[in-house]
Amino acid sequence: DFYTEVTNPNADWWVEFDYQFLYSSGTTVVTKGFLLPGQQKPLVALAVNSSTPVTQAQIELTNIFWHRIDHHQIVEYETWQQDRLNISIINPVFTQETSLSGDLVGRTTFTVKNTTAFSYADPEFYVLLKKGSSVVGVNRATVTSLLAGEETEIVLNWFGVLPSVTSVEVLPDIELFDVHVYLKPVSESSLDTRTINQSN
Repeated sequence: DFYTEVTNPNADWWVEFDYQFLYSSGTTVVTKGFLLPGQQKPLVALAVNSSTPVTQAQIELTNIFWHRIDHHQIVEYETWQQDRLNISIINPVFTQETSLSGDLVGRTTFTVKNTTAFSYADPEFYVLLKKGSSVVGVNRATVTSLLAGEETEIVLNWFGVLPSVTSVEVLPDIELFDVHVYLKPVSESSLDTRTINQSN
């Protein structure tokens, strides 16, 4: 796995870009990324195969495109963002369990509660395992949908050599400026009064 952390310190700009990791024996697949105003988050490439030990690695950003916040449409961005990212992460824990085959398996469980008025398609969550302040494991979870007011439990399994973990951090990652991330509200059927037979 490859992991780094990036920050957008701009309050009035968000950015889209492509990224890949360059390492001693190759490169990872080019992946699209974004950063919201003021956002700090991981960039990762998971389960990369390498025929030789990786001795050096760096990240490369390309096709960088900045967007300025239109304050005629979004008067106060921080409030606008909070209205859409008010997603609670409840009780994230990491445990180690023995599988039926006798192997030791790590398991992360947490509950996501969407307290916003918005429903999302395929929202992603970065899951960071930490030992103190150091990141010792990283993964990513995607759920098919997260409806307004919905609460759902997510379970991730970790295989291979398990690190010593003291805490789990979960970060929602939703590109708020992409209209495709929003699900349309489910309409409720209503009774058409024109079809009611009235009798005297």
